[in-house]
Amino acid sequence: MSTKTGGAVERDASSHLKSVLMDLIDSVRFSQNVKDAQAKAKSSEERLERQLDELEVLKTSITDSLSDVKWLDEAYKTELSKNISGFVNAAIEQVRGRLKARLKQDQEDYKNATESERLKAIKSLEAFLASNPLPIVDSVITLKHDEGAYAARARYKTEGGIQYEFSLSSAESKLFQNDFSLNAFGKEIKLPVRLNKTWLRKEPGAGFERLDQYILDKAEVSGNHMVCSFVSRESESTVDIVFSKSDQDSFVTIEYHDAKGRVDVTGEPSLSKHLDLQAVKSSMAQLLSAIGELEHSKLALTRLKMDEQDVLETLDCYGFMLKVIEILKPEFESWKGAPVDNALLKERLRLLGEKARPVLRALGLSEAILAEAKWQTEGME
Repeated sequence: MSTKTGGAVERDASSHLKSVLMDLIDSVRFSQNVKDAQAKAKSSEERLERQLDELEVLKTSITDSLSDVKWLDEAYKTELSKNISGFVNAAIEQVRGRLKARLKQDQEDYKNATESERLKAIKSLEAFLASNPLPIVDSVITLKHDEGAYAARARYKTEGGIQYEFSLSSAESKLFQNDFSLNAFGKEIKLPVRLNKTWLRKEPGAGFERLDQYILDKAEVSGNHMVCSFVSRESESTVDIVFSKSDQDSFVTIEYHDAKGRVDVTGEPSLSKHLDLQAVKSSMAQLLSAIGELEHSKLALTRLKMDEQDVLETLDCYGFMLKVIEILKPEFESWKGAPVDNALLKERLRLLGEKARPVLRALGLSEAILAEAKWQTEGME
């Protein structure tokens, strides 16, 4: 929930209401168009079935009518029946083929219309959610190495039980266009991973791994907390790092894994005393910031759930809009001004037809706003 006061709250409420009126109402219109196209496709199939049944009835009635011809010799009747049946069958097959061809074209048109309107509905939802207008209770950015590139996603949970996910463009970051290693930050970081005994020294010395020569394999960032894994270019050894940052300090834990087992680098004093902790913290802070920046490069909405409903699958955009209004209602109630033009309000709401009335009630606005509106109810009943 926004903690801003005064004019800032009014601007937020106005901006969010405009986004509801523009993006979400568009998503409702386009999702209704999807349903209309699907209904027409089904109706077209049913119509073809009826027409084919009627053709069969017609064929039977024509051939059966010969039995009513009493004056014709049986030999002539048999020959005539054969000729007529051949002609009727050929004519009906021709009509049947044309009907099926027309259905195929209609179905292709309806399919294209459905896909087009579905895409527009999803893009409208995408436009609404891209700015994260709902109060976020949890967010996570994930980065995964994939054949020399990185797949990035941002997942969000909001008040009211809405969850959504965006794919992110890692290619827009110079750091993640190719394999990333910490040498991109210009720091040489050596991890003490083993204690090696030698006959020349009484105390064992530390064996080091160059962390800046490891490739980032995966990372997960939530706020100022990051979990990441690095893998060796030449071996199967890995380094797992957990990093957290506060206003005053930062904290890091490091584990090293290889064929010999697990090593708690930061937890073993005999090893951690050889670690340049500040260099690690500095690099991790830069990495956390760089991954966080990916959130500004959203590509596409890949998941949207409302409670347990998959909205991208059901395209219940109207139900989603009502849910959004319910979540933002405290923000709208705190809005004392009227920065949204009534003409825009009427123009957008009338696109919903009778579905506008529950929206007005949810917004806490008077239905009198619609008194002068000309209803556009086609397809929206």
